[in-house]
Amino acid sequence: MTRTSVERHGVVIARDLMERLLQIGSPLGLFAEEFDPQTYRHLGNFPQVFSHLALIDAAGRMIALETDF
Repeated sequence: MTRTSVERHGVVIARDLMERLLQIGSPLGLFAEEFDPQTYRHLGNFPQVFSHLALIDAAGRMIALETDF
């Protein structure tokens, strides 16, 4: 039961972080390789494919965890 609680709590935190991340994307939903939280500006290469791959991977893992419950 403890393991399930920890995993479930982790999914809730991950969902909150994902929703916050999606709010800082560009108007087209694109991301640069870095983001400055003080100025709310995207820095570096834009758009950055590795940022998008990481986002897609994280979303897929969250979906997999949510369907296990």
